[in-house]
Amino acid sequence: MIGLLEDFYANQLEQITPTRLLVKRLQPGTYRIEPGFSLIAKKLPATLQQLYLVRGQAEMQTFAAYLKKSWQQQSDLAVTGVKAS
Repeated sequence: MIGLLEDFYANQLEQITPTRLLVKRLQPGTYRIEPGFSLIAKKLPATLQQLYLVRGQAEMQTFAAYLKKSWQQQSDLAVTGVKAS
């Protein structure tokens, strides 16, 4: 998962942002992806919490779209043998 996140961020204009997704280990074999600000979210004022939540959700949606596109490209390559652009 870390490799996928590194690939995702390799071409991003802003490399380090509060919404950058991190992999958090919960227990052996269990991981969670969350925005970097999640560690301090409860300490933020309510207005900032809402703003960061929206930004974090947008980052997760962008990452999910990246994963879907990557998976589709790999599937197409496996089927056709031709790399899609």
